[in-house]
Amino acid sequence: MSSPFWPIFRRVVPLGFLGGCCIELFMLHVRIGSETFYDTAKRKEIERRMERLREEEANAGTSLQGTADSLVADRNNEDT
Repeated sequence: MSSPFWPIFRRVVPLGFLGGCCIELFMLHVRIGSETFYDTAKRKEIERRMERLREEEANAGTSLQGTADSLVADRNNEDT
């Protein structure tokens, strides 16, 4: 008795890869407004890191403004 697993597996896995590839291409190349998905993801990550730096600054009582400024400068350099 043959198992129906392998014929189904051979058809479904390539479709999964193809679907993932299509989603990835969509996220890379489709602009909504002036941003792609990855532009938005980078901006959100920078916002999270800056918020964490501000919290550390408030807790430590020291100034980390230079570090936050360098994160903003790095982001601006990546956009150009």
